[in-house]
Amino acid sequence: MLPRFERIEQGDPSIRSFFRGFRRVWIVQNRQNLTFVDGRLESYLNLKGQEMAGNLFVVSSEPK
Repeated sequence: MLPRFERIEQGDPSIRSFFRGFRRVWIVQNRQNLTFVDGRLESYLNLKGQEMAGNLFVVSSEPK
């Protein structure tokens, strides 16, 4: 996934095409150490819901 993440960081427009291949995308993070910022995720995804599950923070989303 590292090459994909690097392309996201560089603003590569082909990443939108990559995400469109999925109906739903789940972002799972450690609740104590959130890595992804909602504003940046929203540039590629429509965030639909959030929930906490133990030490995990789970965001449901759909590609734009």
